[in-house]
Amino acid sequence: MSASTAAGATTIRSARPEDLPGVLELLRVSMARERRFPFDERVWRWKHEANPAGPSPCLVAVTPEGRVVGLRAFLRWEWRRGGGLLRAVRAVDTAVHPDWRGAGLFTRLTRDLLTAVQAEGVDFVFNTPNGQSLPGYLKMGWRPVGRMTLWVKPLRPGALLRGGLARLGGRSWPGSASGPGSAAGDAGRSVGEVLDDPRALALLDALAARDADRLETRRTAAFLRWRYADTPTATYRCWFDEAGRALAIARSGLRFGLREGLACELLHADTADGVRAAAAALRSLARDLAADYLLAAAPARSPTGAALALAGFAPLLGASPLLTFRPLRESLDHLAATRAWRLSAGDLELF
Repeated sequence: MSASTAAGATTIRSARPEDLPGVLELLRVSMARERRFPFDERVWRWKHEANPAGPSPCLVAVTPEGRVVGLRAFLRWEWRRGGGLLRAVRAVDTAVHPDWRGAGLFTRLTRDLLTAVQAEGVDFVFNTPNGQSLPGYLKMGWRPVGRMTLWVKPLRPGALLRGGLARLGGRSWPGSASGPGSAAGDAGRSVGEVLDDPRALALLDALAARDADRLETRRTAAFLRWRYADTPTATYRCWFDEAGRALAIARSGLRFGLREGLACELLHADTADGVRAAAAALRSLARDLAADYLLAAAPARSPTGAALALAGFAPLLGASPLLTFRPLRESLDHLAATRAWRLSAGDLELF
C-alpha cells in the first residue's frame, strides 16, 4: 500500500483519553532522535492536561484498526497587551509514523486543528519552527515576525574559548540545552516556595495591573507554578529580591559541552528602581548558578533590556530564534513585527 493510499484510509478526529498509549508510542517511534528528555505519560499529562490555560486541543490520525499514526497538538497560551487578553495556542507536538509520511498527514492535521481552534475563538497561533518545518508552516499561512534578541553574559571566558561561543549561533536555538535530570543544583530558591511568598504575589499583581505596551505572556502565579515548579522535564530555581521588587527564574544545562544558564524569566517593575533590582537579581543568579555563560531574552530597547545591560549582558548576534504566527481573526496584522512582542527566554524555550 502506498503512503497516499494508507493516509487516505486514516480517520482524523479529536484525541481521546484511551489514545494516550498509542500517542506516546507514536512519539517514541517518530521523534526519538529529536527529544532530549523522555516524552512519557507524566510529561504529556503535565504539558497537555495540567496547563492552567486549559487542556491542549489535539487531533490524531488513526487507521481502521485503531492505530494512532498521526498527531497534532497545540498548547494553550494567554497573552496580555494594553490591559486586554488574547487567547492563543502554541504549535508544539506533531508526529507522523514513518510508514505514513509523504502523504500530507501533517498538513491535514494542522489545517483541521486550525479550523477547530478558530471556531472556539482562539486569536492566533505562534511557534518558533526550525529550518526544516518553516516552509510547510509558511505555506499554511504562518507569517515570520522576526528574530528575538538574545543576551549573553560570559562567566568563564576560558571555557567559552575552548568550547567555541560561536557555536551557540544560528541553529542551536530555540531548544532546551538540558538533558534528562537537568538541574540548577541548590542555587537560588525553589520556585514553588517563592510563589507562596505574599511579596512575590504582590509583585505579580502589580505587573498584571500595568498597561503592557507590548504583547507579553500572562504570568499568573498558577502559570509560573505549572511552567517552572511542577514541570517534570527540568529543575528551575528562583532569585527573589527581598523587597519584592524583582524575580528571576533560571535553569542550567549542557550545550556543546558548555554549562549554560538560562534566565527564563525576569519580572520587575518598569521603573528605575525595578530595573536596578532586576539587575541585582541577575548578578546573584550569575554568582550562584554553576555555568560557563548565561543567556536571556528581551527587546533591546526595553526596561528588561536595560536591566540585562546593567548586569553585564550583551546582545548575542546570530543566535536568535525566528518567531512566527498565524492570525485566526482580522485586525491582528500588527503582530507581524518584533516591536509588538516582549518575550522572555522561557517563552522561547522548547519544553
